[in-house]
Amino acid sequence: MAEASRNEKKNARRQAREQVFGLLYETEFHEGETAEQILGIARAMGERGCRNILITRMDAEKAAIVSAGVELEYHPEARLGIAFPGDRPALGSIVVCTGGTSDMPVAEEAALTAEAM
Repeated sequence: MAEASRNEKKNARRQAREQVFGLLYETEFHEGETAEQILGIARAMGERGCRNILITRMDAEKAAIVSAGVELEYHPEARLGIAFPGDRPALGSIVVCTGGTSDMPVAEEAALTAEAM
């Protein structure tokens, strides 16, 4: 599949989610995407007014590159970035618990995701 066609499909899916969920803007980036691709998508979403864009499976090297181009809140333990961080009003309480320290990165990612939503 051509790169342009793949990007068009991603953008269409993203726009459909935005219409369904309103203010909930979540994106998932897989480890195979380059920092430049992540930056481009985050910028495009930010230009449309999206805030609290979740970028998952992000390593520190990609975070450094992305943060040079957009405002980014990076959480290394969770390997999660939040582009264009904005207000995140608390709507209730949740508990994220783990069975041990090896689960901490997943628990931290879950907690940050819940806060962003």
